[in-house]
Amino acid sequence: MSVRVDSVKAPELNGKLSKLYLDFRSSTASNHFVSSLAVKLKTELHMHGVDSDVHIDFDEPVTLDSEYETLVRKISSGSTYHADGILMLQQNETGTYRTVPVASTLTASLYLATDPKHPVWKAVIKITNASALSNLAQTSTDHLIKRLQRDQIIL
Repeated sequence: MSVRVDSVKAPELNGKLSKLYLDFRSSTASNHFVSSLAVKLKTELHMHGVDSDVHIDFDEPVTLDSEYETLVRKISSGSTYHADGILMLQQNETGTYRTVPVASTLTASLYLATDPKHPVWKAVIKITNASALSNLAQTSTDHLIKRLQRDQIIL
């Protein structure tokens, strides 16, 4: 298995977050992988002292709304449950072998709830040659958590 994680963090993000709203976007074709990833990520975040809530949009309709407009709408509606930050995760690619996901490209963007206009952290996770769905979801979770720790966003 090959894993590559790249990230960038804004200097104004100083301190650990304790409450995150996880907003997943994916195609219906990836629903098993993304659902498994959401459960695993929520569990791992909890083990690192981060409370989280999860929302998954499958096959979200095309819109002209910007990320900012989408975030403001979610924050003002209260659906983000007053989290410190909103972590948006986009499943960009999934590679399959005999209908089993074996590769993934996941993009993550973190916004502070107090300033949803500008992301304060971004990451791209590319995984290839995984052997099974649970392995791919767990590997994605493990590497995302390690990067969040390395970038001093969570404990």
